Amino acid sequence: MTQRQIILTTITAAFVLVATVDHYQYEAHGKRRSAIVSEFGGRTGSLMGWPWGKEVMISLPRPLSDEELQRLAILNTAGRDYVSVWFQCELTDEQLQVAKQVLSRCGVHASPQEVDR
Repeated sequence: MTQRQIILTTITAAFVLVATVDHYQYEAHGKRRSAIVSEFGGRTGSLMGWPWGKEVMISLPRPLSDEELQRLAILNTAGRDYVSVWFQCELTDEQLQVAKQVLSRCGVHASPQEVDR
């Protein structure tokens, strides 16, 4: 092998390694997010995917307790994903404000009507 081939092979191998690790971390985060949402009776849907990111829509059928909201704060670490959370129930203005504060990097909305059909 020439020096140029060795350099190109090394660069290619490094790129593949970095892409593999990134893909694994990206998918693992999505699975953790979906598992938590499922625990609360919610559903997750998304468009697009790795490597550019997803537009993620999460629907929750009920208000969450403060402890549950803190667990859902994992959504703030979405990285390249845009996350929108819909509460399909009545929320007081205070509950909605608290949810928006805890989920500060997400779009948070409340609607008693179903939005994912």
